[in-house]
Amino acid sequence: LEDEKFASKRIAVAHPLNNAIKSIAERVAEELKDLEIPVHYVDDQTLTNSIDTRIIFFSHNTMIQEIIRDPYLNEYSVVIVDEAHERLIPTDILIALLKGVQERNPELRVVICSATLQANVFQEYMKCPRLGFSGISYPIEYQYIGTLRENKKSNKNLLELFQKEMKKLKNGEETYFGGNVMIFVSRTKDIQELIQQLTPICGDYYVILSYHGSLSHNDQKKIFESYSRPKLIIFTRIGQTAITINDL
Repeated sequence: LEDEKFASKRIAVAHPLNNAIKSIAERVAEELKDLEIPVHYVDDQTLTNSIDTRIIFFSHNTMIQEIIRDPYLNEYSVVIVDEAHERLIPTDILIALLKGVQERNPELRVVICSATLQANVFQEYMKCPRLGFSGISYPIEYQYIGTLRENKKSNKNLLELFQKEMKKLKNGEETYFGGNVMIFVSRTKDIQELIQQLTPICGDYYVILSYHGSLSHNDQKKIFESYSRPKLIIFTRIGQTAITINDL
């Protein structure tokens, strides 16, 4: 942004998960507030020509709509395609469209990024240089405790695990469950079921929260707040990428 040669116009950031772009945009806006750089996000109800900003976050779908609206993307200097390794249908369509936009508008810069991307595939397709950056890694200890669900209709093993760990906490014994906990499930229905089952077991110790695409933005923001008790957050796949929670 400091180099007007590369960012004299808008910067678009495209992310695959529509619900995640709100949280990401707010996080970036917070980090850039000292530079007074406005950051916004676009959903299905927002028109980009009504936004006065330098950085705009799109979903991959809404970025495709922006290309349909302006096939040259004349309002943009840079388009960043984030989490490209997801390889969803809109992601691949978006990258193909951006290649065409670059042929029409050679001044546009396209950045395709992901921590786990097979870069050579996109490098060959886009005919572009490849850049690498070292990231931050955190020590992770894996402990396999067996199959938590005996079948698709039972959470028996998972509930017994929490009962066992809560007993350890009460007795002052060492446990991995003393801090914040994340659980990933497949469906929103599974979240509601687990909340009902876990509340009588550990609801006095944890603040039990959920995070999924059907929640309102205000309800999604609850997982980022600080509480006097540890958080137990149950996610669908939307929580696997794209969001950063400081104390998790």
